[in-house]
Amino acid sequence: MANRVEIGKKVRLERKALGFTQRELSELTRINKTTISEIENGRFTGSFDIFERVLDAVGLQFDV
Repeated sequence: MANRVEIGKKVRLERKALGFTQRELSELTRINKTTISEIENGRFTGSFDIFERVLDAVGLQFDV
C-alpha cells in the first residue's frame, strides 16, 4: 500500500497531466489550495471526504 507521500506524488503527476494548476483543481473541487498542496506533499491529515474528492477530480481511486 502506498504511503501519503507516494499518493501525493501521484496526485501531482495526474493533476499536471490534466493541465490543472493547484488553483484550478482547488476551484474544481471546492477545496482550499493549501489543502491541495498538503495532499501533494504528503502532509494531509484531514477528512477522507476531502481526499476522495481530489482523487476523483484527477481520475484516481483509493484501493484498500
